[in-house]
Amino acid sequence: MKSSPLLLLVLTAALAIPLQALGADELAATRIVVGYPPGGGADGLARAYAQAMSKTLRHPVIVENRPGAGGTLAAVAVKTAPADGTVLLLGNILTNVLAEFTYEKLPYDAKADFVPVGQAARLEIAMAVPPGSAARTVADYVAAAKADPDNASFASPAAGSLPHFFGLLLGRAAGVALMHVPYKGGAPMNMDLMAGRVPAAFSAASEFVQLHRTGRVRMLATSGDTRDAQTPDVPTFAEAGYPTVHGSSWLALFAPAGMRLETLARMAAAVEAASADPEVRGAIDNLNMEYPNVSLAAFGPQIEEERRRWGAIVKASGFKAD
Repeated sequence: MKSSPLLLLVLTAALAIPLQALGADELAATRIVVGYPPGGGADGLARAYAQAMSKTLRHPVIVENRPGAGGTLAAVAVKTAPADGTVLLLGNILTNVLAEFTYEKLPYDAKADFVPVGQAARLEIAMAVPPGSAARTVADYVAAAKADPDNASFASPAAGSLPHFFGLLLGRAAGVALMHVPYKGGAPMNMDLMAGRVPAAFSAASEFVQLHRTGRVRMLATSGDTRDAQTPDVPTFAEAGYPTVHGSSWLALFAPAGMRLETLARMAAAVEAASADPEVRGAIDNLNMEYPNVSLAAFGPQIEEERRRWGAIVKASGFKAD
């Protein structure tokens, strides 16, 4: 994949700016806008980054929660904010990739209105079944779904989420029509999964880790290229025989489009430094997430590749959120 000229300029500018200049106190504060309520994983990650970034930027970095509409309210707020380093968005693959294809009238253009500043964390997608399920492998679940099409279903935390489309991706790979059962959040979905009221569920692996370790659900596979460090006993989908069921979700910092290159370079350097901060790494571990694994120069092309890949999958599903 080729890096975009803009990202290469930003990377070059970041390397050319001395560390003391990166920390110049040019702004009163920077706000990281999070599209989810306080106390959740995105909020916790944002607060860890805010504290670490303030060390490099040498001014306060604060978190502002603007929950609603799957994160799109936060995206709209940042879209119209000054592109001067005072406001960043903690976006994700939903707000900055999938929403473009799931909403007919999205109030922002994810590609034109934002520029990536840096990946903050990754989340593998996992498949889990109830503890009493006869399915010990993904192949077992697929065989049961083919034998009983009326009960061939899977749950996800939300319609239009990445786990929703991962379930459809497995159905396509396995040659079986799977019915999607959407929930309003991971908590009610997990309650029904543990109780055996749904035969399987897809969600961020971080949602299942503790439940899997305590035997309250059984994870069958994760979506990364390698096994999730949090659950090394769980195979990847590729190892389970479904190599096309792969990919990751992520959380990342974005700036409003139009930011000056030197300002963008300063923000990118602060995010990169924060990603290596021991306290941020500890927060990522505590949230059962994965460390960021791409440079800024590679992250932009990755987003474009994901737009092509998931756009085709969403369009084939016919799903619309509005």
